[in-house]
Amino acid sequence: MLTGCRHSGAGTEEVRLENLLARLSGVREGNAPQQFFAQCPAHEDAAASLLVRAARDGTVLVQCRAGCSAATICAVLGLKLKNLFPCRPQAVPVP
Repeated sequence: MLTGCRHSGAGTEEVRLENLLARLSGVREGNAPQQFFAQCPAHEDAAASLLVRAARDGTVLVQCRAGCSAATICAVLGLKLKNLFPCRPQAVPVP
């Protein structure tokens, strides 16, 4: 039986690419599908040094070319790393 989600508790909702992009400044499209550049919220960023893209499984990938960690970027945006992963149902044993 499948039920629930591996994310549980307050503040653990899945964040889709569009929702993350809406939280960022200076967003522009990259050359590849589902690839964007934006100003990194974790440091003063005059250029768009943050690469944001969606993986095939729905995971949102963030990479700052200036070296900010994904955890730091998420924290500044009020997110946790697990919010970047799609919510998947968990198998629950049937009694």
